[in-house]
Amino acid sequence: MRRARFLPAHELVGLRVRVLRHTDPTLVGLTGIVEDETKNTLLVSGKVVPKRGAVFEFSVSGRRIVIKGDDILYRPVERTRRVLRRKGRWRGT
Repeated sequence: MRRARFLPAHELVGLRVRVLRHTDPTLVGLTGIVEDETKNTLLVSGKVVPKRGAVFEFSVSGRRIVIKGDDILYRPVERTRRVLRRKGRWRGT
């Protein structure tokens, strides 16, 4: 099971997501499954959603977890290292 505090370190592809806030008002309320992820974007229901300036709500195991897009503005592997280093659990280089 994914813990809420470690969600930014996990793979987001396949999770249900809803855009709560965004600098582009046409994206607010968009709901779907994360189909792909790049350093700066999420692909949700066929729409490219920039992470910068967004607030996302992910559904994981029946829980809702809110994450700022600016906090996940990294490639997934970089994000994992950064989060685990902050938590004192990364021993790699």
